[in-house]
Amino acid sequence: MKAILITGSSQGIGFGIAKYYAERDFHVCINYLKNDEKATQALTSLKASGGSASLHRCDVRNESTVKAMYDDIVALGHQLETVVVNATDEVPKPIDEATFDEWHQVLLTKLDGAFLSIKYSVSLLEHAANPAIVVITSSEGWRPDGEYLAYQVGTAGLISIMVGNSRYLAKKYGIRVNAVAPGPVPSGLWDKAGQTDGMWEDFRSRSPVGRTATTEDVGAAVWCLAEDPRKFLNGTTINVDGGSQWV
Repeated sequence: MKAILITGSSQGIGFGIAKYYAERDFHVCINYLKNDEKATQALTSLKASGGSASLHRCDVRNESTVKAMYDDIVALGHQLETVVVNATDEVPKPIDEATFDEWHQVLLTKLDGAFLSIKYSVSLLEHAANPAIVVITSSEGWRPDGEYLAYQVGTAGLISIMVGNSRYLAKKYGIRVNAVAPGPVPSGLWDKAGQTDGMWEDFRSRSPVGRTATTEDVGAAVWCLAEDPRKFLNGTTINVDGGSQWV
């Protein structure tokens, strides 16, 4: 069975991608760090609907635990075909309010996590029939306003990681690397930003298609890039925001 690893996938966008792939006969490797209850619920939900899945507790900022996670995935006996770099953190503060530790917390998760998750996936993916890496980014990475500076700078770094690796890994190993940039998607991550009904109504009113993105929308975009039968989409970003990046 083909397998996919999605970092940070016990809830939110990550779980939406996991569900999308589980419904399409992939074994889903659910990565999480802290919340055992949420992770167990995610696993139970996928299996209850007939999916194949496993839990992998791992701190993507820690090299030894990332290596151990990939060893566990190998031991499952499935062929890893796709890795989705999704683990994230957010401190919704500008530079004059955020602490240095908060700045590091976000960048470690987004950048160190991406570096390690990609680095140790290569030896597994190079044996796949259609190997792919998809990085979850955001338009915040190319049009930062400074309100959530660490998140915005970390996302800009992810864009560079995607572009650089799309050139290097495709040429050397045949591994395509792309990105999905969702618009606002309702999830627990927004709790830190103090989400309100009015905020989501504002997002919807500014969307040309009149709604915000769903986790299923993101899952479909990841599938489009990773499962490209022509094996040609590489270094590409799909904006999953209904055209809001132009508003």
